[in-house]
Amino acid sequence: ETHGMAQMGGPVISTFSCGKVHSPVLFSKSADCIITMEVSELLRPGFLELLRDGASILISKTKIVPQVITAAQYPSDTDIAKAVQGFRVVEVDILAKAVEIGDPTGRIANVVMIGVMSRLTPFDRFPVELWLKAIKNVNPKPAVWAGNYAAFMAGRDLI
Repeated sequence: ETHGMAQMGGPVISTFSCGKVHSPVLFSKSADCIITMEVSELLRPGFLELLRDGASILISKTKIVPQVITAAQYPSDTDIAKAVQGFRVVEVDILAKAVEIGDPTGRIANVVMIGVMSRLTPFDRFPVELWLKAIKNVNPKPAVWAGNYAAFMAGRDLI
């Protein structure tokens, strides 16, 4: 489920639920994990409130200062650290890993992050083969699949 107005400068949130659920829309304190593709995303209103106690936060080390603020207004590392206290935080440089494995555009960084997530509880209960099958189903073209496979496995190796 995806909600938001990213093109208008607002937040976007996409949720995923599996198992015996009736809706992918999450309630407060029900999420096992939040993934941020940019450091300051986790500070957006309502995001951290979705996390259950002991949940994980996957943070991409990528920093992008929005056009509507100055670099001085961008959240400090201290602000981020305070906000994530009490959660398991995994910070990874997925963009650098995507470039390292041969994608100079960084387009497969999201698949690197999925690989990282697949190593965390409760997602580690799914066999690697299931993750790979799901990723391949999205785009089975040989060139795309080869890149996505490499990205997923590289993400798993980051933690």
